[in-house]
Amino acid sequence: MALNNACILHTHSMGWLRELMGVARPPVAGYGELARQALAHPEWPSDTQPRARSLAALFSKLDRGIELEWLADRDAAQRTLALILGCPIEAVRRVVAANTEGASGGRLRLEDLPFARSLDLRSEALPPAIPPCVTKPALWRRTWWRAPSGSGRTLTGQWLAARGLATFVSARSGDPAHRLAEPGPVFVELERREDFAAVGAALERLDICVAAPFAPPVAQWRPGGASEAWGVVECPPLLDALPALLAWVEARVPQDGAFEAGAAQAWLEAPVAEGTLPTLGAVLGVAGVLDARGVREARGKSLTGLARQFVSARLEQASVKGSAEAQWLKRHGFDALVKLAESALTTGDEAWDVARSEDEWIALVPTEFRQSVDAEWVRWSVSRSAGHGARDLERALSKAPPGAYRIVRALVDAGLLRERELGSLAVCPEFLKHAALALAEEQLVNEASPFSWGEALLRPHAAPGVLAALYRRLESDDYSSIERLLELDIAPQPALVAATEASLVCLGLRALTGAEMPVEYLEGIWNEQLGWLVELPGELPHPRLLCLDEESGFCALSQHAVWALAALAVSERLADPGARAHALLRPWRAAWLPVELTPVLDAIYAVTGRSEVAGSDWAVEAFALAGRLLGEADSALGGDLDRERFTHALARPAQLVRALLDGDSQGELAAGFGSHPLELRALQAACALERVAWPRMAHALWKNWQSRGCPEDTDVLLGPASPHAEQLWPHLPREVLEAAWARWARQARAWPFHCFGRAQWAAFVDYWGQRWHADAENPAWLDAFESMDQEWAERALEQGQLLAASADTGLPLLRAAWRRFPAWLLTLLGARLTAGDAPAVSRSLQAAPPDLDVELIRLLSEALARRTTERPVLDEARRWLSAKVSARRPGWRPAYSLLVELEQRLARSLRASRG
Repeated sequence: MALNNACILHTHSMGWLRELMGVARPPVAGYGELARQALAHPEWPSDTQPRARSLAALFSKLDRGIELEWLADRDAAQRTLALILGCPIEAVRRVVAANTEGASGGRLRLEDLPFARSLDLRSEALPPAIPPCVTKPALWRRTWWRAPSGSGRTLTGQWLAARGLATFVSARSGDPAHRLAEPGPVFVELERREDFAAVGAALERLDICVAAPFAPPVAQWRPGGASEAWGVVECPPLLDALPALLAWVEARVPQDGAFEAGAAQAWLEAPVAEGTLPTLGAVLGVAGVLDARGVREARGKSLTGLARQFVSARLEQASVKGSAEAQWLKRHGFDALVKLAESALTTGDEAWDVARSEDEWIALVPTEFRQSVDAEWVRWSVSRSAGHGARDLERALSKAPPGAYRIVRALVDAGLLRERELGSLAVCPEFLKHAALALAEEQLVNEASPFSWGEALLRPHAAPGVLAALYRRLESDDYSSIERLLELDIAPQPALVAATEASLVCLGLRALTGAEMPVEYLEGIWNEQLGWLVELPGELPHPRLLCLDEESGFCALSQHAVWALAALAVSERLADPGARAHALLRPWRAAWLPVELTPVLDAIYAVTGRSEVAGSDWAVEAFALAGRLLGEADSALGGDLDRERFTHALARPAQLVRALLDGDSQGELAAGFGSHPLELRALQAACALERVAWPRMAHALWKNWQSRGCPEDTDVLLGPASPHAEQLWPHLPREVLEAAWARWARQARAWPFHCFGRAQWAAFVDYWGQRWHADAENPAWLDAFESMDQEWAERALEQGQLLAASADTGLPLLRAAWRRFPAWLLTLLGARLTAGDAPAVSRSLQAAPPDLDVELIRLLSEALARRTTERPVLDEARRWLSAKVSARRPGWRPAYSLLVELEQRLARSLRASRG
């Protein structure tokens, strides 16, 4: 039978699986039955657990020779099929080999999408969320792609290499540095900073793209002393790419499977927006789970809940069924993974997402999980004592951890720790790494001692996440972490000093947004912080430990300027004289302002302008704080504050509002206003605080711009392409419109006409009627006309006398009107025919589009049937009809019939006049 099966397979590669199912003993009824038996078989791979229906659909494809590379990658699945069907495993392998031979080199199995067909690197596009420029070596000129783990670095390198577009060199795989000298473009993947140092000398070439999770060096010197800066490329916003990415996934997974792109997007949007799924790989990992289990099963679950269920299922499949270890791992496996992440945060020198050796993973296992129990020895001992308490014993054993080595081995066996580099393991799938890290950060600040999360703050790789978790904790009005910290004798212990400095930042930013909080926490942290300041001659005071450089990436909450902003916000709330004084950081209610305050405000202004900060509520409030600071000083001096000395861009929104209320000229206060991305939002907030209607302020800004001669330095705020157009152009004053058109007429394609209200359109159309003839060739008029509603188009056509213009002037405008408002123009043409307005009829017909020929001929036939029609109108109709006939376009015969009728009528009229 085995030989016979082999012969069948050798000669019939299509339908091979059904052949085997038919000769099996007993025969397998269909793909569904085969799928159910496979999933129930103990040899079936634990990391491949689709629904029976999805697996049956896949078996149908395999039977037709489709997607056999899926089976080629899974020896355990091949072995299971052979056992179920009662044939030698070589019979299955022969079919797989025959149908995938020569294709594997260009195909890549997506491990986190186990049921998706392999990616053909040579003919298929990469998934969305990978920057397009990194896939085009012709555009490279020392390109640096800042890509964290999971962004698709390795996939991109393999794709480029498979197509012969670039040499792929990966430090992760131990590729030798000398390959960087190969001719043609080179794509380099780095994992650690020391990798750059090892190959840095070879990275001086221009046709290179480096993909790394860290920022490039500030400067790279080339031979001869010329420097060539790196062009930095960031990953596109994942939330924007999400719909296209999920559509890409849906096209790759079985069509009758459980994956639904729309439902998956609805579930994924929240964790992607929150940043708990920050990379392409993380999203693909969750998509793989949703494909295997269905979105319905994930509804109502958080990312943590989904990850916990996923880990439990994986460990249960990989463990010895029914053993005490299996029971413990099923219940606590995800918790163990979270504890490993906590250890990486508090004791590890490498980031959580870095691959580690097995010994390094074992070293991360916390103390409470290290002590294992020899379960067999305990059972043997109990059995010698007549088995008393055996049930209690089993219950106790199920609660005992297996020990550090067995926990790590279980994670490896379950595929939750996979080899990513030679001899090194990383958490997989990608989403699991982020889910465990997010929960570890939360648990550190919520439950652990300040010593623990303070230790994490000392590590550059851990500090950003822990700072963010602490801020979120305070956002929920939970100050237990601060309370536990203040109960300790902080002394100069590094972990507690860092915890104090982080607490000051988070409390200060919360205070900045107006949050109410116990003043004793503010005062306690303030007094502690002032005990650990570093104040050097000629430098601004700074914290001892919190501020980090940007080598590992920008972290807003660890910036010196943000710390200073938070200190000013905290000190503003301190009314108790028991709080420690500081001339620079506590300047409130002082009769004078220190000159050193200006560089502090400069630094705050700069950091709040960064894109990573612009979305934070506290960043906008920094402007209000500066306004209060200078306003308070001005009041203390009776309005005699030296404005030239103490006017600052950070206080400018508040000062603009104050000038408007006081009836003062805003003058040079508005010069350069809007260059900061948050400045207009801050101005709107200042107006709301002072109960100033926004249209009033917007009018003032426009008039100030006009009074200063329409300077270019305000284009970023008021120009047509300004990101603030929605807030300012609806309030463009009539008297300023002429100046705006003169300044930006050639940029009309960027004009935000959609922002115009009735007042703006009325002013614009009036100006149009006066000026368009003098500059009729300016395409800007057409762009404006394309944006008008019919009401304003009718008014523009009348005031601009478009139907009376000579030559071809204005025809493009009329063509636009015909295209957008054909019914109105047909009515207007009928009126002009009745009135005998030959010039208007002529221009209307010239501009009319061919697709209206039927309606136009009908209209002409009806209107010209009247005997009172004047000769000039008839002539214009004849001219148009004759051109239609000559062009022989579709529908020319009705034009010809009407032309014949008009010619006969004209001939009769001529004969009658002669007689």
